[in-house]
Amino acid sequence: MSARARWVTLLLMALNSVSLSLLAILAPISVTTIRPQSVFAQAKVVDSAFEALKARYFKLKNTDLECRLTQDWLEAGESLHSYAAAGSTHAPAAFFLAGLIFERLAEVQQSDDLARRALDNFTAIINKHPQDEYADDALVRRADLLARRFAEVDKARADYLAVIHNYPRSDQFGVAQARLRAGNPVNKERQFVSEDSGALRVMIDPGHGGEDQGARGYAGLLEKDVVLDLSLRLEKVLQARGVAVRRTRSGDEFVPLALRTQAANEWNADVFISLHTNASLKGESSGLHVYYLDTAGDEAARLLAERENDVDSMGGGQSDVQFMLGDLMQGAKAAQSLKLAQVVAASLNALAPNNKRARAGRVGVKKAPFYVLVGAHMPCVLVELLFIDSPEDAKRLADTEFRDEAARRLADAVISFSKLAPAQHS
Repeated sequence: MSARARWVTLLLMALNSVSLSLLAILAPISVTTIRPQSVFAQAKVVDSAFEALKARYFKLKNTDLECRLTQDWLEAGESLHSYAAAGSTHAPAAFFLAGLIFERLAEVQQSDDLARRALDNFTAIINKHPQDEYADDALVRRADLLARRFAEVDKARADYLAVIHNYPRSDQFGVAQARLRAGNPVNKERQFVSEDSGALRVMIDPGHGGEDQGARGYAGLLEKDVVLDLSLRLEKVLQARGVAVRRTRSGDEFVPLALRTQAANEWNADVFISLHTNASLKGESSGLHVYYLDTAGDEAARLLAERENDVDSMGGGQSDVQFMLGDLMQGAKAAQSLKLAQVVAASLNALAPNNKRARAGRVGVKKAPFYVLVGAHMPCVLVELLFIDSPEDAKRLADTEFRDEAARRLADAVISFSKLAPAQHS
């Protein structure tokens, strides 16, 4: 073989080797480019499974307030635990909901075994998912349960300290601090009222709460936190003007929709105001709206009501009969609710964004079938204070001066309305 032929042969062998190497490299790449689609498809199925489990939980929570359907609760808890234990997409959230179920059942049945099952689920989050957003909540729930059910105060204290040291920016940081300062880790009394010191009675309803975060806004702002803070500011302003105030929740806790108006009715409140922030599909909307109850609202209002009713965790809770009865009850107050909505809108008008997305910068008064307003025996409205997922609106919502101004204007509206519709309670 000539030297030239030898070089040609060596070159061909080298090219062949390179080709085989490229195939070896490209083959796995071609497989991995397919896998993400397959995993994504599976993730959607898993998410659907979790949403179904979550809806089942919230339906029970909103319809079986006394936990009489024990077997249904147990099955829901076990299903959520099994889903989480399989390492599924929303394992931390599933563990947390399962823990809440077993904790509630343990309280109703006075069962240490069920309490331990709750502890197991909270512990799974703490040990397996320490970086998840539910980890700090799980620590507080576990600590409360250890202190209340098992009187293991030292272990509870260690968990509260873990929240303070490991999660200094979490929403449970203040809770843990308060537990430690109180000496008694668990405050057993429900703190959700202020003194009845005036003639006019106003029930303020900060929407969502607890595991129900509401809309997640721009830069991580949460609806449940914004409206709770606003409700506290509104309460202080009204109290300073001699108004008696109660709130449906005082902290980061879940309160079923049915109990919110029930509390207002039992107290014989004169006005019910539910505070929320809005959100849009693409985060491109802006504006401020005030709603009153009506089952014949426009399409946009109906879609918003569906989101709020779902996010607020109705889970299909109210039957058609309950809804119709509540609608009829509110029907007698419909004219006053409309007037209240108009007065609130007029007072808030100066806060409305003045941009193209906000449609001329005015506060809109609309009607919609919000479940949280169903059954109220007094004039009631739901305020959607700006769009929390809009960068511009979110910046204003995060500003304490804006919240103070909103609270003052809401208080002005309540006082103005009370002069038009005198207090009804005896």
